[in-house]
Amino acid sequence: MLSIFSTSLILQWSLLSLIIYLIISLIKWLQFKFNCLNCFERQSIPGPKPSFWFGNLPEYIQNPFVTLNKWSNKYGSYFGYFFGNRPILVINDRDAIYEILIQNGSKFPNRQKSDVELEPFQSSLLNQRDKAWKHARRILTPAFTAHKMSMETTRQAIDLSVKRMIESMEKKLSKNNSDELLLNITQHMNSVTLDVICRLAFNMNDTDVHEDHSSFRKMVVDFMQQSSDPTLRIIEYFPSLKNILHFLFYFFGNGKLLQTISQKLDNEISKYYQEKLRNHLEEKSAKKNNRKINILDFMIEQQELGNLNELQLIGNAVVILLAGYETTATGLSFTLYLLAKHPDWQEKLRKEILENFNDDYDYCQFDQYRSELLDCIWYESLRLYPPVISFITRQLETGIDEYHMENLDINITKNMTILVPTWEVHHNEKYWPRPNEFDPNRNDLPIPGNTNVNKNSAFQAFGSGPRNCIGGNLALSESRAVIVALLKHYQFDLIDDPNSERFTKIDSNTGLIKLRCPTVIIHPEKDIWLRVTKIC
Repeated sequence: MLSIFSTSLILQWSLLSLIIYLIISLIKWLQFKFNCLNCFERQSIPGPKPSFWFGNLPEYIQNPFVTLNKWSNKYGSYFGYFFGNRPILVINDRDAIYEILIQNGSKFPNRQKSDVELEPFQSSLLNQRDKAWKHARRILTPAFTAHKMSMETTRQAIDLSVKRMIESMEKKLSKNNSDELLLNITQHMNSVTLDVICRLAFNMNDTDVHEDHSSFRKMVVDFMQQSSDPTLRIIEYFPSLKNILHFLFYFFGNGKLLQTISQKLDNEISKYYQEKLRNHLEEKSAKKNNRKINILDFMIEQQELGNLNELQLIGNAVVILLAGYETTATGLSFTLYLLAKHPDWQEKLRKEILENFNDDYDYCQFDQYRSELLDCIWYESLRLYPPVISFITRQLETGIDEYHMENLDINITKNMTILVPTWEVHHNEKYWPRPNEFDPNRNDLPIPGNTNVNKNSAFQAFGSGPRNCIGGNLALSESRAVIVALLKHYQFDLIDDPNSERFTKIDSNTGLIKLRCPTVIIHPEKDIWLRVTKIC
């Protein structure tokens, strides 16, 4: 009888303790929530009013591109909103951007950390924090320098990919038995940039990416253009459920696609690594220079030296694939559209190309000839249509609780995430007169050799400061080669029939292409098609 009474008493006390614990946890959570949702109001930072449970997430996720643009127009140079529980401080003031990204970039080394971390990507270049990121950046940067991009093997890889693109276009013209054809420019740009990445980062030299029904290209394109996975949306609303929903995302959502890509890359890396090991002793005995022939070879050597583990190698390879091809492809598609829309600029650039590139000229010999006009057109296209628009985020370095921003006279706390809205900055008439017009003559474009490149923080196509885009030099080399090859052989014109399914729709308010933004990269509502005419 006593034993039963003791057991009952223990159960009652356990239940009471659990209730008290839950009540205390709830009070602490409510206190945290209240303090979090008032962090902007306490400093009189403007912004949309958040809901208690979801912040501003319901409005934001309806159309992030449109919503962010609307808030920027309404609240001005800085404002705050809540991505679920996360306070996001949006800054589109040029001087404040310079202060955060460049002047005090060492105090803001971190990007916004995702609530969803999936192996093998949680150690990738995108999510690494503080020392881990600095280590990986130090190791990988030499593979993406301007010198590395000018090496013969890199130029050859780009040149081969460009020539495969030309061959693909020629086949379609021949099949049509005409020197003029409507071509899907978006698809061709996706193909050529993906081909370059496959060659340089994975030693894959015989892919099917230039075929119309390429399974590999489709898999990668589908991943990059899919809207937010429903599971991820639930996690953003309820971060505490992330562990429960983790496996649902991985096995049934976009995570399954990541797993497929990872396996393919793992197989390629394994084969390449085995081949390198077989040749290692022979190379040493012959005392050959162990020149790094591509990015994959460079990363494998770093793994041999103990600077990267297998997980980091695969994770960074996936990041290079997914981030390295899509942004450049999008930028090239918009550039060709703008050249078609402005035939005077197209003809001016073509004349310069034909005067300097003979029939046998390697498209990638930029060390012997560089077109400043081409660079101006490329960077103005990136200003007008920056491919990545909501990716530049920063957080305070671990261990720093607060930072006073002098330009705006506000305090940034460790819980805040700073977001630089690239689209809004690139179309701010304070920094870019006639911001919706295409003008390659702008003085502040960051073309190589421009002394204003570090002063104008209103250009953020590749970010700024210590954590800028590592692949900027590769994107520039690719764009030069592709544009030279295409304008040398073809003329591009817009499809002027508004009733055509292939007509590029224009926003009547801005005069720019109607856009969508399924993730952080902008796209036209439909693929860009142009009328292509062979000229030589």
